[in-house]
Amino acid sequence: MPLCTPTLVGPVSELSPDVRVQGALQGATVIISSVGKKPRDVAKAKANGGDDRIPLLATEKLSRDDILVVMQTLGSDKSAVTPQSMGLGVQPAPASAAELGAPGFLSHLYQCGQHVWLQGVVPGATVEVEFGGAVQGSATATEEGARIGLKHGLPKTGQIAARQKTPVGSGTAASATPDPLPFAGGTVPAPTIRKPPLLACQTAALVTDVFDGATVTLSRSTGITEVAGFDLPSLWFGLSKPLKENETITARQDFPGCELKGATGKSVTVDKAAALDKPFVPPLCAGSQRVTVFNLVPGATVHLDIAGTSYLGMAPQAQSWVAFDVDPLPVNSKLVAGQELCGVKGPSFTVDINPHEDVKTPVTLLDPLYECARVIKASNAHPNAYLQAWATDKQKVAAPISGVVLATATDVTLHVSPYLRAGDMITVRQWACSAVWTESNPPIKVQQHPSVGLPKIVGPVYSGDISVKVDCIPGALVEVSVLTPDKSWAFAGAGDAAEVPASIALNCVLATGEQVRARQWLCALVSDWSAGEPVIRPLPQAPVIDAPANGATAVALNPTFSWHDPGAGGEGHADGYKFTLLRDATTIVPLTTVNATSFAAPSPLVYETTYTWQVSAANTSGPSKTITASFTTLKAPPPPPPVLTSYDWNTKTLKGTGFLHSHAVHVRINLYNSSITNSYGALVSDTREVYVNCTSDAQGNLSVVINPNDYLPALYLDNIVGYFTGVAPGETLNISANDERPDKNDDITGTLWSNTLHVLVPQA
Repeated sequence: MPLCTPTLVGPVSELSPDVRVQGALQGATVIISSVGKKPRDVAKAKANGGDDRIPLLATEKLSRDDILVVMQTLGSDKSAVTPQSMGLGVQPAPASAAELGAPGFLSHLYQCGQHVWLQGVVPGATVEVEFGGAVQGSATATEEGARIGLKHGLPKTGQIAARQKTPVGSGTAASATPDPLPFAGGTVPAPTIRKPPLLACQTAALVTDVFDGATVTLSRSTGITEVAGFDLPSLWFGLSKPLKENETITARQDFPGCELKGATGKSVTVDKAAALDKPFVPPLCAGSQRVTVFNLVPGATVHLDIAGTSYLGMAPQAQSWVAFDVDPLPVNSKLVAGQELCGVKGPSFTVDINPHEDVKTPVTLLDPLYECARVIKASNAHPNAYLQAWATDKQKVAAPISGVVLATATDVTLHVSPYLRAGDMITVRQWACSAVWTESNPPIKVQQHPSVGLPKIVGPVYSGDISVKVDCIPGALVEVSVLTPDKSWAFAGAGDAAEVPASIALNCVLATGEQVRARQWLCALVSDWSAGEPVIRPLPQAPVIDAPANGATAVALNPTFSWHDPGAGGEGHADGYKFTLLRDATTIVPLTTVNATSFAAPSPLVYETTYTWQVSAANTSGPSKTITASFTTLKAPPPPPPVLTSYDWNTKTLKGTGFLHSHAVHVRINLYNSSITNSYGALVSDTREVYVNCTSDAQGNLSVVINPNDYLPALYLDNIVGYFTGVAPGETLNISANDERPDKNDDITGTLWSNTLHVLVPQA
């Protein structure tokens, strides 16, 4: 079966003694070669599997002219070789000590801590930590920086210094003062073993709630005790032996340098490796040659099926994702990803391979870039492309200064190592739907940084916030602390400023009455703390409209507007509301303060009219978003019809009321449902109808003489008497009238008619 091509993890330099490889199978032979100016094998070793550091061959050193590629073999199976255009470039070794900038502390420094992670250094450089007049620990920097175990715990007084060294000399030292440990009493709180996942055959456990610098001990019911130094609050704890089903594990953290013992955490049980999650692969496009698989169990075997061909790889022992290089993905096909642990295969994930898309615009870089910047922000990235930062030095030598990063969004933050150097030209390469890269243009020249002044918390800051925004120098490290109710400042979070203002995630939830402040680090410089920004109660949530609902129809003319506060009962509850009512651009109810969750219309609205009402909440911290809804009032009822009150047969006078004043009136007279007997004794239906026009008086009354004999046409009876004129005794006159007003409810004439008088013609 073909093997997945593992990936090389950079950056590396001419000083690097090894190269990191991820994705190789356990027991496979990993071969790293250069396809640069001097093609050759530079490293070769058996893989432990998943995540390996392959040492260089004894006779080899990396060169700036090298382009590194990798393959793996296992028995008769082998992988393809990394595409040359995706090969790993090599940074030149520093030519002078002036090129060696100050390291940056990734760990937060706590007194008594014995494990420190430093970044921003040249891969292959020696990084030292010194305090108490002596070097307390050192390590060779890799692509992820230098992770150093110390002989003694960090001091309770004074500063520590960290610097990098290469054969050309020592760089500038970065100095810092460790903070007191943020817990009361002499017992260190217990860390947490996260579950899930915690499955049999798993090669790592995720441990959180650790204080940077602590020593973490896992006690396993199988009799194995695992010990590791933690330089971050949350890490995958790599295990000496895979987990076993039903074994239990407890964790504690200690600070041996200060003889501080930790409490033992709650026991957790290892589950059977039968509940594997489905992996996830981001969308793919034809032509791509790298695939990243997420949601893996550390140490799991990874299965890929591409257009019917199966490949094998392995997840790192302490990581839940892995990338592989593949042959160009075929169009209109599918990729199926699965994982296997302890011989148990989990559900697979299938993703379509979309058609190839040419990259029409390169990525752009946030400008300016300053020396010692820790990160670069690239924008306009192609969805799910891969990006890498490159630096070209004054000798025109170009090399990668970041790892290859998957673009999960159009904006991508790239962490660089070493930190940016003044005068270098920076670009970002992008691989999108292809193994051929495109490059940002023009290159951005790294400038000398401005004065490292006070940063500024961007307010307001609300209770419940878990991040804050800080105005600072782009690329700087920003540290935030919080003033707690006991009037002491405590570390609350830190982050690199990829953009300004920088959003800094916090390790706590802010509460009303606290304050937050910030300082920034750049090169070997650190600013003073900014002024404290008070934490205020949360803004109210936008009200939820109850009635009339948006889009409501047939709303009454005297509505009561109602809403409710979704944050009622919480600290951010509304203290009051603002209400307004509009008809088109006309204000019906001006902006009004309401201290309840309802408002009655002060006067009747207009029939068949669309209105818009708006309501917002407010409290002492400010207003909420304004919510808008529109509704339409009910249709107007028909106007009261005019009334015919009488018809006097003797005087032939028709009377009525309720007509439009001094307005034309049309009187309708018919004899429907009446009949006359002709000469042959047969009944002849009388269907005659006539309209008589007249006018109402100034009060809308009607009094008019209408003799039907004068208006009705003749009725044909038979060939003996011929036509009949007038009306016959016993017939019924049907009399109604209108004054030309419309009536939408009259589907026949559309006219508002009066009542109908039925007048019986008396005997002569």
